[in-house]
Amino acid sequence: MKRIGLGLGILALTAAALALWQWPYALAMLRYMREGWITTVDGAVYAPDATQVYAPLATVKGAADPQPLPRHPNAQAWRSSRFADVIAFAEAMQSYAVLVWSKGAVVLEHYGAGLDGRIRPDSASMHKSVAALAVGAAIGQGRIAGLDAPVGAFVPEWRGDARGSIRLRDVLGMSAGLANTDSAGGAASQSNRFLAGLFADDILLSRPLIAEPGRVFAYRNLNTQLLGLILERATDQDYADFLGTALWQPLGAADAYVWRQSPGGTPRTYTALMAAPEDWLRVGRLIIDRGRVDGRPVIPAEFIDAMLTPSPLYPNYGFQVWLARPHLPMRYYNPSRPGLGSPAQEPVGTDDMVFFDGVGGQRVYVSRSENLVIVRLGVARPDWDDSILPNLVLRTLAAEPG
Repeated sequence: MKRIGLGLGILALTAAALALWQWPYALAMLRYMREGWITTVDGAVYAPDATQVYAPLATVKGAADPQPLPRHPNAQAWRSSRFADVIAFAEAMQSYAVLVWSKGAVVLEHYGAGLDGRIRPDSASMHKSVAALAVGAAIGQGRIAGLDAPVGAFVPEWRGDARGSIRLRDVLGMSAGLANTDSAGGAASQSNRFLAGLFADDILLSRPLIAEPGRVFAYRNLNTQLLGLILERATDQDYADFLGTALWQPLGAADAYVWRQSPGGTPRTYTALMAAPEDWLRVGRLIIDRGRVDGRPVIPAEFIDAMLTPSPLYPNYGFQVWLARPHLPMRYYNPSRPGLGSPAQEPVGTDDMVFFDGVGGQRVYVSRSENLVIVRLGVARPDWDDSILPNLVLRTLAAEPG
């Protein structure tokens, strides 16, 4: 009986210790079961500054003294004349910010009523493109061998099975072959817990292979969350810290923020990167300049080229970035199972337009041939059309060169 009592005592102490260790998760789980994870995400998507909604946050440290990008001397005058149609569309779409970089300077900077360049809206899945750029930076630093590096080199939990042979390029191209999260169970489902950030690493590492890597395109958040895990293990740095030293500081950007699952815990690397609107222009210029900032290499040019190369499985996708050509009147995120998608009523007016895509019209459009970056952040609009804003800007710039 003493042994039984001792065993029960140890069990009780163990349970108490686990409860104390996991109490933030337990409280979060109760809140998400009561309110639903979508409450928090919706609150952020509909807030001009998502840092006031998401918590806890990790700082992506920017430059010590960030300087504004060059402005065209006529930019202020053009707001009410040259770009009147662009601004009217931006306001109709409830935009917080629309900025345009063209041929060496900011030519348009427009904010919603009462807002300015200090806001940090939720970028949603635009974060995916930044995570890919961070992978490129890690390759450039020699932290990752290259695109054909096996995932098992960074995820020892998978070295004993077929998942360890997934290549980095498969993860970047949304063709890792991993099963999606399970949506059974309502508010407490695995999918909701993953989106809420509860035990994200555990859920990610539990996913089995359901397709041969590199053979099936499947746009999934967990692929980009895997990139974040790989980056932390390859660099032996916190994701937010690496993003700061590898990208934000070389870019001369101001501080940005990522959403953690708990203080010191795993950040979401597929969504919820909160950065100043002007700094999204800086990120877009990395694409134009093939990974260089003021002539200094930050990301290998070859990686940028590979990032923009159409996938053989889905020609409108590269490495965590979308391609506007070939034109699709309705672009589905998962073409094999059409559901969520984004329309484009006409082709975009330049063949090389690529873009970072966040839900409901969070966008960074980039054209290297036009030396053009367009940023739009705002209320998530289900009617966002991917041809209207870039074509309005292209036509405006073509009509009045200079």
